[in-house]
Amino acid sequence: MRKNLIYLGILLQLLAMSWWVYQKRSSSTLDLEDSSFSISDTSVVDRIFMADKTGGRVLLDKTGPGQWKVNGQYTARPDAMSALLDALLRMQVKSPVPRPAVENIRKQLASIGRKVEVYSKVKKISVLYIGYSTIDSRGTYAIREGANLPYRDWE
Repeated sequence: MRKNLIYLGILLQLLAMSWWVYQKRSSSTLDLEDSSFSISDTSVVDRIFMADKTGGRVLLDKTGPGQWKVNGQYTARPDAMSALLDALLRMQVKSPVPRPAVENIRKQLASIGRKVEVYSKVKKISVLYIGYSTIDSRGTYAIREGANLPYRDWE
């Protein structure tokens, strides 16, 4: 009888450990912090700053519902702003960059990447570096500020 209790105790411990491991498992191998590019609520976005390495800079400020100003003086086209905000909303990771290509893609993003800063009420929501399109033209290389790995965005 005592031997059976020992086996039962071991079995219960194994079941508890299995349940704990099952609950902690992730359905993705991607680093969720590094690979979350989209902005779930674009209605809170009130400023977007974009810059490239050639000195080109664009500051988009929200002046009212559906109204944006470009560099504080021109009215932004509503269809262009809608497309930009839609892209920020729907960005998703297709895959991480293959390990052998990581350094090359990082160099590409550092040399030709465009910086995109997104703000809500003067607080930075996100900072992204967007590069050129992938070889198959079905995505774009991008990395979040402070992230370890670049990713292929869009699908």
